[in-house]
Amino acid sequence: MKIVYILLIILLPAVLVAQIKHTYGESFPYNLTTEKHTGLVLVDNYGGYLFSITEVDGMQSQHTINIRKIDQANNVTANYEQSFKSIDASTLYNYLGHAVMNDKKVLFLAESYSGKAKQKIINAYIFDKSSNTFTTKQIGSVAIESNMKSGTTVVHICDNGKYIGIINQKHSTKKEPVANDVWVLDASSGDIVWTKTVNLEGEFYEKSITTTNSGNLVLVRAARGFKLSCNMLLVSKEKETVMPLEENMMLQQPIAVSIGQADYLIAFNYNGKGLRKSDFEKLMVYDLANSKILANNEVKLYSGVADIKQVDVVKVFLQNNEMHLFTQAQVKGGTRQVKVNQFSTMTMEETWYKYGLSSLFVLNYEGLLKEVKSIQTDNYSVANLYHSFGVLNVKGKYAVNGGDNVGTYFYDMVANKPKYFQNSQGLEADPYRTKGTKIMTQLFAYLPDSKKFLLVRMHNGNEMSVLSFTNDADKL
Repeated sequence: MKIVYILLIILLPAVLVAQIKHTYGESFPYNLTTEKHTGLVLVDNYGGYLFSITEVDGMQSQHTINIRKIDQANNVTANYEQSFKSIDASTLYNYLGHAVMNDKKVLFLAESYSGKAKQKIINAYIFDKSSNTFTTKQIGSVAIESNMKSGTTVVHICDNGKYIGIINQKHSTKKEPVANDVWVLDASSGDIVWTKTVNLEGEFYEKSITTTNSGNLVLVRAARGFKLSCNMLLVSKEKETVMPLEENMMLQQPIAVSIGQADYLIAFNYNGKGLRKSDFEKLMVYDLANSKILANNEVKLYSGVADIKQVDVVKVFLQNNEMHLFTQAQVKGGTRQVKVNQFSTMTMEETWYKYGLSSLFVLNYEGLLKEVKSIQTDNYSVANLYHSFGVLNVKGKYAVNGGDNVGTYFYDMVANKPKYFQNSQGLEADPYRTKGTKIMTQLFAYLPDSKKFLLVRMHNGNEMSVLSFTNDADKL
């Protein structure tokens, strides 16, 4: 009996490691030049769907939603396509965003506009995997002056995915008041929950829009011209309320979260008057119900870091009476030569950005910043196609897709270090390991029933494939 126990002790670790299984799907063509906004949706134990948006202007104009069906073996088994609706032959288009409606449907938003028809139409295109078909629903139609004076449409989906906020910022000059059209949609149906026209002073423009989990909108409005000043407006179905801010406070894109039934905003910011260490030198937590700042924490992380374009909040999780903000910073990577347009042989110089610092900000429910932790990620990813990392909450643990140079791991918050669970066994069978492979870290999913992780990769800049691996031992 002792011999049996000894053998079990010796062999058990090997058995557990051997249970990690990699499944490599066949590669398929992917056009990095024309396909944008790639996403992974409707994932279950039978597969999932990979979407992209084709954006080609000019004589060979093409503006379509492309959906590839992925099976259990991670192979593409079908392709589905939906063109954006045109108004006339001169129609122009903008993709606005997507929202998952339920476990069978996903909704895409896009605008079509024509200076000739003097009209802009916002449409929802709903894909249903039960029938593998699209249906189209018109959300709104507004008048425009011309293509150049068509205004700007912005979409934001709330943190819990229940509501979609849309604002059409009409074209206006500095001195003119502006009447902006607002819609809030039920993401589960695509139906309009409420809509209204908001009359705003022309001295400011909408810098950002945030949708709260209760279905209201927060507009951050910045002064036109060189003046560094902004204000914040809470827009509901019934009214508009000015939210007081500190003097000279300049907000970055806020994130709305809910603690219980109460809505809060989290936003990096800086003082627009005098010298500053960075444009992300403070982190504010704002109580919307009581119209007040709970805390505006000093952030030293970005001081002295040159050429930061923005700090993206990848995901916010609430657990253990704390708010956990996972962030990635876009920094200047250099310059490169690009074509003036897709048909031209002439080139021009443009600045390109990569992702740098990746961090976890830990705040308590009173809004106080407790600590900032460093996240190990791929800091050489060209924005916005490749992100620094993807993160999932798996049974209270954070699974991080850190990219090619880091790997996939569970993040140990106590030890502040990764616990790797994807080992090298099976990697030698990877058919694409020598084909210029790069992981698209933001495309990351987990299937709890099969304990399977899904990752998406590019190869040689013109092919893509899906990889999955399981951790049946579930030791971490």
